[in-house]
Amino acid sequence: MDTRTAELQNMLAGFHKMRQHTNLKDLCRTHGLSVTHTQWMVLHFIYKERSTSIKDIRRTFGITSSAATQLVNELVKKQYVIKKSSTVDRRESVLTLSPTARRGMARVQHAILIHLKRLFSTLTDQEFTQYVRLTKKINGALA
Repeated sequence: MDTRTAELQNMLAGFHKMRQHTNLKDLCRTHGLSVTHTQWMVLHFIYKERSTSIKDIRRTFGITSSAATQLVNELVKKQYVIKKSSTVDRRESVLTLSPTARRGMARVQHAILIHLKRLFSTLTDQEFTQYVRLTKKINGALA
């Protein structure tokens, strides 16, 4: 195994450890949102888009229509998502976040930022700047 492959395996383990340490589910619960990781991703997508449809969720997450519908219906039942018929096409629903979900997400995102600040405080300013620059370079290659 070459050195780069070994380092990539170490990085992957490190990413997993950071993700576990963040524990999104507990952060959400602490700040008033009882959601799974997948539900959080859907809420975040709706938050970014402001309003969207089940079709958009299906496409974005690469899941079936029935899986997207089930996810959305669970979020509607928890009163995190508001589902209304489209004025353009009554067969389609328009999805928006409820005020409760919007407030809860803002609190969770703030808590995540505080957690990440603490996590990255082990880096010097120069190391952090380099990390950010390298992350941007990698993300740019993904676009």
